[in-house]
Amino acid sequence: MRDTDLLRHRLWVQIGLPLATIALLSACDDAANVKPVKVDTANTAKAPDAAKQHNADDDDDEDDDDNDTKAATKPARTTTDSASPGYVPPARIDDIPAGEFDYFGPARDPFTEHEEEDGCPAGDWCGTPENARKFAIQHVPEKMGCPSKIISQPDVVNALNKKDKQWDGLSFHPMMQGRLMTSVTTEKRAAGKTDICCYHWFEYCSGRPLLDGEDMIVAELREGSSWSCDPAKVAAPEDRPDSAIDPSVRARLAQMWVDDALMEHAAIAAFERATLELMAMAAPPSLLGEVQAAASDEVEHAMHCFGLAARFSGLAREPGPLGSLEPRVRGLAALADHDPDGAEVGADWIRLAIDTFVEGCVGETIATLIARRAQRHCQDPAILTLLERIVDDEGRHAGLAWQTIQWITEASGKHSDAVLEALSQQAQAMANEAERACEQLPPADPDAAALGRYGRCDRRTELLARRDAWSQLILPTLAAIAQTDTSEQGPEAWT
Repeated sequence: MRDTDLLRHRLWVQIGLPLATIALLSACDDAANVKPVKVDTANTAKAPDAAKQHNADDDDDEDDDDNDTKAATKPARTTTDSASPGYVPPARIDDIPAGEFDYFGPARDPFTEHEEEDGCPAGDWCGTPENARKFAIQHVPEKMGCPSKIISQPDVVNALNKKDKQWDGLSFHPMMQGRLMTSVTTEKRAAGKTDICCYHWFEYCSGRPLLDGEDMIVAELREGSSWSCDPAKVAAPEDRPDSAIDPSVRARLAQMWVDDALMEHAAIAAFERATLELMAMAAPPSLLGEVQAAASDEVEHAMHCFGLAARFSGLAREPGPLGSLEPRVRGLAALADHDPDGAEVGADWIRLAIDTFVEGCVGETIATLIARRAQRHCQDPAILTLLERIVDDEGRHAGLAWQTIQWITEASGKHSDAVLEALSQQAQAMANEAERACEQLPPADPDAAALGRYGRCDRRTELLARRDAWSQLILPTLAAIAQTDTSEQGPEAWT
């Protein structure tokens, strides 16, 4: 059975969709209904045998043309000269020259041509300062006459001609964020393009994010180990010490796990804010209790991820303070006296539904599938144990988000149709972006097999998982909820 079939069955049983509906919509879900992807093989050479084997093992979940994928051969990164194509960023923060990086992270230099580091869809874009400011994060100081950070701006995106060449390379995904690449901008300007700003962006794709508008919030890193689990829980096997891992791969692993740790830490706050918003809309105790339990799960996830980050980096790091955010709905009590026609209440229901969908239904569902696929090649016992827990927990969290959507459609009364229409539009826009991202897949990552042994998916695998999650999990589930009477909740399917 395909992993998406299994996950969807568990998800639908948990949220109470009738088995007849599961069978009906599942019958329409096969590989033939997924559009084939194109793989960019221009100027590429034969992939290393390990990477080829890694891709061949994924045939059950990826298109057949994956077997023909070729990966770019890149020079070994052995130099510490930042001007060299083979530059390896320092592994310790104290060793990074002042001003060299716009943000800290071993093997995370966005200004050199190496493998994508985010574990989410990512890319680069250069444009005029005027165009960059359309996506600027407010109140963040500019650098070099350019916004320091950019994020997706739905109102701006909807008014753009996305096919215009000036936007080539930029993601319009609702979960995009990016940072200014100062060195690339300097280089482009020195070459004669004086009116330009260059950015490295990625699309958030891991678990439930903490959003402030369209901006994703995470804490800053600081020295400390209070958030790391007992090192014994994430230790390497005695017969396979981490010292045997290629240094550049080990640096990538360290940064991937610390990124996940910060996101899991922020997810705690996201669930706590969700509790306040649900209470403002008179949610039942069954939902509130599950949201609180989910926040507790994220504490454990964050501690294990920080523990793994410390294991691979040798650095003790923990999250600093995380800014508090106000609930995004005013609530039924606040609107009771001055909303006679229910327009503002309807807007609150729609806002709650969209936020729940983007943060929970999308984020948690994709995170579950990615973790499930990361399990397949993982050979590290401690990481495999963590991935098993994440698949279980994030699967329940995804089900909780979908249960919340069900409750909103029932509790919103006369606003239910407007809620479903808004969800449909949001889902289709995001699904289209996920599909477009797979129309031109990157070559196989030369380090894919090495990363896979330690529970990490390369960018190409992440893109395919996102596409599959949309076509085989998220869109079918939303359609089923819209078409089915879900007043009776099903049994727990994740225990």
